[in-house]
Amino acid sequence: TTNYNGFVQGTFDTHALGDAQLYFDALWTRRESSQPTFFQATIDYLFGSPLIPAALKFSNIGATDQSGGKAVGVRVFSSRNYESSQRVDYYRVGGGIRGNLGFNDWTYDFYAGLSKSDGTYNLQQLVTARLCAERGVPSQALVGQLDECIREMRLTVDALAVTDGDLTLLLANLRHRMAPRLQDAGLELDWQLTDVPLLPTLRGTGGRELIRIVQEALSNIIHHAGATRVRFSTRVDAARGQVLLSIVDNGRGMAVDLRQGNGLRGMRRRAERIRAAIDWRPPEDAAVEGGTELLLRLPLHADD
Repeated sequence: TTNYNGFVQGTFDTHALGDAQLYFDALWTRRESSQPTFFQATIDYLFGSPLIPAALKFSNIGATDQSGGKAVGVRVFSSRNYESSQRVDYYRVGGGIRGNLGFNDWTYDFYAGLSKSDGTYNLQQLVTARLCAERGVPSQALVGQLDECIREMRLTVDALAVTDGDLTLLLANLRHRMAPRLQDAGLELDWQLTDVPLLPTLRGTGGRELIRIVQEALSNIIHHAGATRVRFSTRVDAARGQVLLSIVDNGRGMAVDLRQGNGLRGMRRRAERIRAAIDWRPPEDAAVEGGTELLLRLPLHADD
């Protein structure tokens, strides 16, 4: 993995508008990485298929879970070594004006900024394997697994590209990647994020830990909650020095046995790594009937 970083800032004194000062800053980062990977797939040919060589036409290994109860004649194992690579660019520019209002020592400061993340992913062999499996229709389960693998890799790269603790950008990238899966699951997404400051605990690999927590939460909603709607919201609790991330669904509520499952224990461990507190409870919003709220409390400051 190779990281490149660039930062520039500047100011200009106008000697007007209350000794106003114009200022700007710009940040650019690039992350380039590559991973050697081994991929293996199995393809089942049904008994009697014209694609089976004549020397094996009497082969019969029986029915499998993927064959729909039909006898499988030949099973082919396909494997390949390949290297995947990623390049992710992150840009952020901003500027503003600050000065004195001229009475009671009041000052003003107006700032506006724009950030963007742009990634290039070289997953050619994995994508090719997915297309071959889809066109040959040997196993729909294989196609789904490959889709999930591609999505997982892209989410990981997205999270690692956000190194400055920008919670809103991390969640926006997740929303972009997960939107097709949520739509397929019949889930309507209610997005109610507010502006929150950069969080030191999410710098570096902290953002990846947060994304894993949110992924697991969404997986639980999709597979267990029977929900039709999920709401994301954030707010700052300045009195306690925290930023609150709330994920609320309108499903059947969390069963007692799930509260002790491996998935939730893993979420707690990840929360501890970023010094966050995590809790599950019934939604406090009276408009939501049933359901579960996941509440994540993230520290505002590095020493909290």
